[in-house]
Amino acid sequence: MFIVGSDPELGNDSPQPYAGASALDLLNNKTGNSWPLIDQVESFSDVADSKTLYNYAEDYLYESRPPIGEFKLSVNGSLDPQVGSYAPGDWCSIIIDDEFVRQRLASDQEPRDDVIIRKINSYKVSVPDSPHLPEKVDLELVPDWKVDRRGN
Repeated sequence: MFIVGSDPELGNDSPQPYAGASALDLLNNKTGNSWPLIDQVESFSDVADSKTLYNYAEDYLYESRPPIGEFKLSVNGSLDPQVGSYAPGDWCSIIIDDEFVRQRLASDQEPRDDVIIRKINSYKVSVPDSPHLPEKVDLELVPDWKVDRRGN
């Protein structure tokens, strides 16, 4: 991941400040599951400090690590925990009895091997027309690499 800044004092004829970050664990994986090298460039027109640019590069790099582990789930809104007891930004654990999820937990794509932890990004409540049917809550769950990282 490359981040290009902008320093107005340098002018248009000089190279602008930049920083780069790479995920060496994805390029040289000991288990043989390496990912191909993909370059991505982002620009910040108001940043000239190289340390700040590097922090942005590292943030963007880890937020886009493949494969993206976002989950979208639908739950019964009438059962606990009910809407109102959680909000976007809260953390939750997901236990899914599925072979695909068990394989993901066994790989190096998740920091734990027993449960998936995600942050609630958003939710949407759907109320049915019939009073006999429960509410449906659609949850969007995302990882946060700074908090939930292997080895932490």
